[in-house]
Amino acid sequence: MTRRRRRKEARFATISLPVRLIEEIEHIVDIVGYWPTKTDFVREAVVEKLEEFRKELRQREEKR
Repeated sequence: MTRRRRRKEARFATISLPVRLIEEIEHIVDIVGYWPTKTDFVREAVVEKLEEFRKELRQREEKR
């Protein structure tokens, strides 16, 4: 297996979350209707959180 092939296979990973959290996410997705799937909701939430931390880290670096 080539190196390039291995990278393509690792494009997505599985993450485990507590069932109660998934049920709450499903409920929000059903009620709000903005996201087509719970996966889309979770992906967007994670991206937003990462952006928040990136911004915070940049601010910390600027203070140094």
